[in-house]
Amino acid sequence: MFPAIQRYKSLQMTLIAKICLFLSAILISFPLSSMSIDPAGRFPVSEDSCVSRIIRIPQSRLNSVSGENLKIWVFFRDKGAIDKNDVYLAESRISEHARKRRQRNGVKNVTFADLPVCREYIDNLTNNGARLRRVSRWLNAASFVIDKKIIYEIAEFSFVKKITLVAGYNRSVPYRYDNGVIFPDIDTTDKQSLDYGMSYTQNNMINVPLMHQMGYCGQNVIIAMLDTGFKKSHEIFDSAKATNRIIAEYDFIRDDDDTQDDLAEDINGQHNHGTSCWSVLAGNDPGNLIGPAYKARFLLAKTEDIGSETPIEEDNWVAAMEWADSLGADVISSSLIYSDWYTYEDMDGATCITTLAANTAYALGILVVNSIGNRGPDIGTLSAPSDAFKILSCGAVDFFEDITEFSSRGPTYDNRIKPEVCAMGDGVYFAFAYTDTSYAYGAGTSYSAPLIAGAAAVLLSSNTDMSVLQLRRSLIETASQASSPDNEYGWGIIDVRAALEWGPNFTADTTVGYGSLTVQFTDLSDPEPTSYWRWYFGDGDTSIVKNPIHNYTQPGNYTVTLKIDPDGLLIRKKENYITVFPAEIIPGDVNNSGEVNILDVTYLVGYLYKGGPEPLPLNVGDTNCDGSINLLDITQIINYLYKGGPGPCFR
Repeated sequence: MFPAIQRYKSLQMTLIAKICLFLSAILISFPLSSMSIDPAGRFPVSEDSCVSRIIRIPQSRLNSVSGENLKIWVFFRDKGAIDKNDVYLAESRISEHARKRRQRNGVKNVTFADLPVCREYIDNLTNNGARLRRVSRWLNAASFVIDKKIIYEIAEFSFVKKITLVAGYNRSVPYRYDNGVIFPDIDTTDKQSLDYGMSYTQNNMINVPLMHQMGYCGQNVIIAMLDTGFKKSHEIFDSAKATNRIIAEYDFIRDDDDTQDDLAEDINGQHNHGTSCWSVLAGNDPGNLIGPAYKARFLLAKTEDIGSETPIEEDNWVAAMEWADSLGADVISSSLIYSDWYTYEDMDGATCITTLAANTAYALGILVVNSIGNRGPDIGTLSAPSDAFKILSCGAVDFFEDITEFSSRGPTYDNRIKPEVCAMGDGVYFAFAYTDTSYAYGAGTSYSAPLIAGAAAVLLSSNTDMSVLQLRRSLIETASQASSPDNEYGWGIIDVRAALEWGPNFTADTTVGYGSLTVQFTDLSDPEPTSYWRWYFGDGDTSIVKNPIHNYTQPGNYTVTLKIDPDGLLIRKKENYITVFPAEIIPGDVNNSGEVNILDVTYLVGYLYKGGPEPLPLNVGDTNCDGSINLLDITQIINYLYKGGPGPCFR
């Protein structure tokens, strides 16, 4: 373009901007309720008008809305005047588990997304006829029901940045139920420590049984399930209830704290879909079904009303995401997949509301795992929020590891590969909510997503300091076709055992010694770092060389940590990896401190009743020398320390 024409265009745009500001001043000076609306209730908004920069509702979407009421999002320009009380309020919402999750992901303080939406802005809108639905701190927005006639009055407020419709979604309806149909399976109960029943194949395809044998079952990980509701009375969830691993639940449809069907309000079968997905992820009924993360803790969110004549609204889903974040969710599993009003052009990772929420969740350290949908096999059939940048969108393969026809395909509109990964989604065995003891088979990406979410929790339980970046990349970059991803399989079928070895890793030439111990550590990281290593040996000493040698001089159990990137987001911690015994073993000194004290009692309690590390050598914990370690050994130490009893023995 010639310079003279460029200057003319620049002056022209400046003039347009000034005209817009002038018209905005006029609009603020006069009530907009007097502006004309055509008899059909449509708004004469030109895509080039100043108002269209606020009211971003295309005519086609308005034409699809029946009646006089609109469900809208109102986005605000700021959060008003923030004071210390707002910061304190934001901090109070963040649970201790959520705080630790954020810290390991480099989020150390309250973020703008945590700060409350300005109440004055909301009150101004409700006082002018808008009925509040949900408030979103993350989006700095709120959803309302309004009469079409007042939309211009809302746009008049200077604090309003944008107005758009609340989009509707359909859940990931199962592609097929197969009650009574027996799919091929493999009975390997004689080779496994657990009896997976007919769920063995779906677990074995992603290498979950090997992780279970190593003791990684999702413990200490919090998973949020966003779905239609959950039949908690099913036998598959008995162990979760018995061990109090359902941390919280909330029904975002009825606004109460019970996610099981309410016979007075819910239609029959409302909780079917959520029950099946939760069971695939974390059920525990040996001989029938065992899910990957059967020892995890759970947040249950009922977000989707299958009985509604209109699609599920996205604002409930966003509210559930923010609720799950504040309560400490590490992983979110969802089967929400289809937009009624968004188009393929909106699948760009930065437009759809649920996509924006998924992006925010990742920034706060949460892995969001979502079905890509059942609208395949055509390209570009994915739906929000699977287009998010750092989500794990999940495709479905069959028993033979071939991609199913129904599994939706990428790419995103901005040409990113989707899905990221796949798991079994045809012939999946699950708990059926028909009765408290029913089971069935089914097909759909609804089932591949909870398998992958459960596997992610299993992986995280192996290294609870793992960042969301490491968790996501390890599953993607060790999947079955990581070297040649495409828009059918993505990077392929996950292998959670291979993912365990991805990223920072190391070995030692010896891990047990007496008196003092010199250890040669060797970096085994994959991908291999080029210049950055930070070793923490557990005794206060550190190193920055690739393969350090370290001398332990005091008895004890030492946790060793390796970080291989400056941001600390690629990290491997091996708990109690190095054990140094005293030069002379002291009977009853189960924690190897060099003396017998109350800490040895605590150590034995942890070992016997809380899954803590075993004494090393093991027989040092047999303080009464009866050939076993039990409550009597704890009693032996207490009597010795406080009641003049005989000292612990050792053999």
